[in-house]
Amino acid sequence: AFDGQLSLDGTDLSIGMAEVDGLLRGQSLVSLDAARGVEGTQIRALDLRGQSLRAQGQGWIRSTGPDLTARLDFTDLSVMGASYGGSLSADATLKGKALDNDLNLTLKGSGSDLKTGIAEADGFLRGETALDIDAHLLDGIVTLRQAALTGQTWDAGISGFAGTESRDLRARFALEDLSRAGGPYRGRLSGNLTYALTNGTDTAAIDAEAGDIAIGQADADRLLRGV
Repeated sequence: AFDGQLSLDGTDLSIGMAEVDGLLRGQSLVSLDAARGVEGTQIRALDLRGQSLRAQGQGWIRSTGPDLTARLDFTDLSVMGASYGGSLSADATLKGKALDNDLNLTLKGSGSDLKTGIAEADGFLRGETALDIDAHLLDGIVTLRQAALTGQTWDAGISGFAGTESRDLRARFALEDLSRAGGPYRGRLSGNLTYALTNGTDTAAIDAEAGDIAIGQADADRLLRGV
């Protein structure tokens, strides 16, 4: 058993992952207030601060499983590499029964001017983007109760489950203004996608509706005009 506090101060910490190492570049400060007893380990407060990040957490780690909450704030994701950018804040929870391989994860937050290095995607991510994930892991099977992204003129989501031998996933998307992708793109596009793996056989389907689509080729744009 123990009960105490710990503070660590580091500079240019590295774990061998370029994106994480970028976040840890410069000075980092870790402080922990925790205790361990017959019930398990209680994290009263965990605080990690870097040049462009702050992570705060608390909760319990018991032999039966975790019950943790955390707040994540990334003020400048460009430190992760040339392809990244923007800021992101989120609240996360991790709960479950570790002995039964039964875990629940939630992540809810928002980002601003996020960048992925893909110009078309970055156009849609300009401005505010909301994130909402609710996932369940049981015996190696991930179930997405909800995984939703919502931008200024678009939204997308996915639900279903995925395992090694079987999968059943459903996705939806609605892009109200394709001009945000840049270049010659115009119009709107929405639809649903399904994907399944059953008895070793993959199946996929898409059902979409478009309106006033333009791709920068005059003949094609005339054919695509309207719905």
